Amino acid sequence: MADHRYVTTTHIGDVPVSIIASPELWIEGTAVDQLHNAARIEGVVRVVGLPDLQPGRGYPVGSVILACERLIPILIDKDIGCGMLFCSLGRLALNRGKLRKRLEAQFFTRRKAFLAPDELLELLSRPRRGLPWLGELFEQTDELLEDVYRAVYGLRDVDPESAGTLLDDELLQSAARDWGSLGSGNHFAEFQQVAEVADSELSNLYQLKRGDTTLLVHTGSRGFGYTLAWRFLARAPETGKSIPLDSEAARCYLAAMQLALNYAALNRLFIQLRLLEYFKWKELRILLDKPHNFLEIITNDGDEGRLVLHRKGAAPAHPAVNDDPLVIPGALGRSSWFAVAGPGADRFLNSVNHGVGRRWNRAHAAAKLHRKAMDKGRRSLTGGVEFICPDGDTLFVEGGDAYKDIDSVMESVVGAGLARPVARLEPQITIKE
Repeated sequence: MADHRYVTTTHIGDVPVSIIASPELWIEGTAVDQLHNAARIEGVVRVVGLPDLQPGRGYPVGSVILACERLIPILIDKDIGCGMLFCSLGRLALNRGKLRKRLEAQFFTRRKAFLAPDELLELLSRPRRGLPWLGELFEQTDELLEDVYRAVYGLRDVDPESAGTLLDDELLQSAARDWGSLGSGNHFAEFQQVAEVADSELSNLYQLKRGDTTLLVHTGSRGFGYTLAWRFLARAPETGKSIPLDSEAARCYLAAMQLALNYAALNRLFIQLRLLEYFKWKELRILLDKPHNFLEIITNDGDEGRLVLHRKGAAPAHPAVNDDPLVIPGALGRSSWFAVAGPGADRFLNSVNHGVGRRWNRAHAAAKLHRKAMDKGRRSLTGGVEFICPDGDTLFVEGGDAYKDIDSVMESVVGAGLARPVARLEPQITIKE
């Protein structure tokens, strides 16, 4: 059961709004206001704010919003399909200095996939049939395919014609150029090491041992999903906030969203394989790939009608699924956690926070962390972790101090029953663009 100290529920009209946070965990007031505004949108019946709640563009990140017979694209915003892929590399020993030099020299300048627009569209329309294409680019991928089918959440075939004029050759050409890139903002890839086992039974189930190396890739659908969302919202501003589920606009959006979800998931896999080119990897196991910016239609046997679950900065967490795996990353240079869905997750729309959430906005972080780097050196911003990024200013807006503390966030996560911690992960090499 969730500890009541970690959950506060109020009502906006008839809509319950729950915020999961300990009394000590700071939640920005603007994010709470945005959460309340979401509760006022037509069709919304339940709202949950997770421990990483922070202000977004109009509506907050770290939110889960349930609507009846309506879908609300503006709640997902433009980074459709953003999510995390997490895999174990077993007892792989990292030579951090040597790997850093190779990645700095090659990762940002060389990509092995050059896709024509029609090839990309075929891959995104039929992703499961398109996955073997990766085997033509990388060795040792055949054995990964079954793992991918099991681990990737929400990978589905889609008819691209349903997206209508949102999709064109110009967009596909741009998406092909972005393929294999992480993107800016809080997106990253990170080699980690299992530093602590909190649940030996579950760590054995997932074959995670202390000292093992893991790889986490966090990115989304890049400019492809952004443009699809922008075009949709620009063409239908009057319906962007609440669309009847059976409308033509809804069918168009759902097709575009699925294309973006497929792009994001396959792009994460492609980035993972590119990073692993530098090793003779034998123990690779994909443990999960979950989006945290998307919506799902839930079949409802009651009288309310079909329900639509909107997640923005919130990953699926289903305690009814045996040991449903999760990853909750910390800030740059800070610990992350591998976990499983907790017994209380179903009370909060089967979701868990996708990270720790920002403490400072980017402008404030840039000023404060620049001063800290001047006083104590740039390495003080990364906690001593090897940090690879072509843009030096990124460190000043995405440094660890700009984000909430992982221990405080995990206290709220565990206290509310959202997740059960399995293993603490310490960063070794973090890669950003």
